[in-house]
Amino acid sequence: MKTLILAAAAIAAADTHASTPDAARAAIAKAWQQYQHGVQNEQELVEVHVTQDGVALPAKLLWRRVRYSEQGQHLSIKFLEPVTDYGLGLLVERNINGADQVWLRQPSWTSARKIAGNRETKYFADTAFTFEDTKQLVAEQTSQFDYRYASQSGGTAVISATPKPGTTSGYGRRDISLNAQGTPVRIDYFDADGQPLKTLRFEELHYPAPGRWRADRIVLKQARDGSQSTLKVRKRQFNMALGERMFSLPYLLENDSAKVE
Repeated sequence: MKTLILAAAAIAAADTHASTPDAARAAIAKAWQQYQHGVQNEQELVEVHVTQDGVALPAKLLWRRVRYSEQGQHLSIKFLEPVTDYGLGLLVERNINGADQVWLRQPSWTSARKIAGNRETKYFADTAFTFEDTKQLVAEQTSQFDYRYASQSGGTAVISATPKPGTTSGYGRRDISLNAQGTPVRIDYFDADGQPLKTLRFEELHYPAPGRWRADRIVLKQARDGSQSTLKVRKRQFNMALGERMFSLPYLLENDSAKVE
């Protein structure tokens, strides 16, 4: 009997540990570690389809290039289509131990402008994605949020992320749904009052290397009016010869083409 009691206590303790905030943080950190596993850089040719008030806007085409390092990530986005967006670009330096640096280049601008503070919560390129959302598609800065398990069932889980004091975010809470492989499949966004804002779904998931995951389709839908933005990856390449210049301000000011580097 004593052995059974001790065993039950050990199981209960293990279950409690598995549900702690530290465990929730570790689960999110692991998901994005797997995302980056074995990747020094990558580039994706992405189609963007936007529907607003039931009307489809002209389709967009862009390059999304990412470089990973121990210090953080560099993200470069360059729009190719439509003509009105040609030259639109975004450059992001994500720093693990410091503030992120974000620069925007509009087609008509002769220089890039820095995006900082609450401006990162603004929408980007007529889509449902904010500058903040765009950064979080390549990594999660777990030091800036508190995490807790909202639910767990059959190997799947929902983890709530709330910004720590001093963290700039357009959301009071994000509920991140993980599948049985620990891969994010859905994110629900809420305002400071707990009202739903929008929902993101990672679709057409696949695993190009053990543990590493990618979504070939990402759908973001607004709760207030049903407006939707869809990212569809047309082409993806890992560990290309992407030079440092591609992640620089001078390159942000140059136009690009759909040719493979």
